[in-house]
Amino acid sequence: MNIPLLIVSDSITAPTGLARIARELAVRIHANLSETFEVATCGQGGTYSRQFGFTQYPVMVAPNWTIPQLPYVWRDFAGDRKGVILFIWNQSWLPWMANPDSLPDGDLKSFLNSGQFETWLYCPIDAEGPMGKLPASQAEILTKFNRVLAYTKFGADVIDRTCGWEQGCTEYLPHGTDDATFHPRSRKEARACFLEKVVQKGQGLISDDVLLLGICATNTPRKNWHLGFEVCAELLRKGKNVGLLAHTDAFQKSQSWDLLTLADSFGMKQRTIFTNSHLDDDQMTCWYAACYCTLGIGDGEGFGYPLSESLAMGIPVIHGNYAGGADFVPKKFLVDPVAYRGEGYYCNRRPVFNPKDWADRVQQACVPGYGTTGKSLLNPKYLWKNCWPAWAEWLERGVHGERNHSASSAL
Repeated sequence: MNIPLLIVSDSITAPTGLARIARELAVRIHANLSETFEVATCGQGGTYSRQFGFTQYPVMVAPNWTIPQLPYVWRDFAGDRKGVILFIWNQSWLPWMANPDSLPDGDLKSFLNSGQFETWLYCPIDAEGPMGKLPASQAEILTKFNRVLAYTKFGADVIDRTCGWEQGCTEYLPHGTDDATFHPRSRKEARACFLEKVVQKGQGLISDDVLLLGICATNTPRKNWHLGFEVCAELLRKGKNVGLLAHTDAFQKSQSWDLLTLADSFGMKQRTIFTNSHLDDDQMTCWYAACYCTLGIGDGEGFGYPLSESLAMGIPVIHGNYAGGADFVPKKFLVDPVAYRGEGYYCNRRPVFNPKDWADRVQQACVPGYGTTGKSLLNPKYLWKNCWPAWAEWLERGVHGERNHSASSAL
């Protein structure tokens, strides 16, 4: 009998990066490993869809990140069978899973202590803390999972240092990019497509003589929108006819950025086309291909879909030389930090950049033959067709007993 595998992340129909990772993995597991696993997904932020052929459970996540409905979901999905719960979440959201005894008595606590399932974790690491580690509280979480997998070598190395494991112990696997969707296409056609399908206006902003840049990022403090607009302003000072496609989830957030004010402050108010509605893959390919270059403004990425998708479409992406994104963005498109700062509750190490360095790199990247070649710029090993076999092997090794150093098996 195949093993129940419940993937917990954002709902696979939600418009988030975590949702996309969960969806693309679940679809491939269902299609290729159905003799080994029976797969289902669980998450918030989306609706059920019949197109996938496997069960999806919509849930509400509590403010402390617990999922009170998880015992019901597992019993409905797996009955009394033993199986695996694979979390595609930040490890910092999961102290309750690592230490169920911290929970009040009740169904969730009893279920987590039942021994009915193993816990596997695929976690993004977008920064390191002091001494190249995460806090000890994160080590306490990571070491309680039966298996831990990182997105990138950067993340794997941080986990090893945090947990006191020998370097190279933690494995890492990228979530792939589908080149059947994201591949080079005509810039002229893409600009016409974007105007027709997405904005229905702004033709002057993306005419042939505009140096059109793109930023695709959520409106959160970790996404350095200030830097993105400052780079545009620097290019304006150099005499470049700059335009910007800015795709995000919200234009204004009280604890993050006011993007409209940033655009006005840096002289980009009449040069920016903002979008915050959900764009499907076809619309996003138009979005990428319309640009000469994109800016990966994350002050640290676990991986970064906008980075890999832009490269797969042959569009250079300028990014900081730090964290997971720097593992696969070509070195010639990376900008070295001029300093670092500590940020937030966990004192994450975040890079500080000179926007002039980014503007210079944009100009270099847009030179034909240097960056804009008309061919994919993504290393082929990051395509789904090439990284899926390693995923299938990792999943099946878990069935046959592979575990972390201190975690025991429930299978």
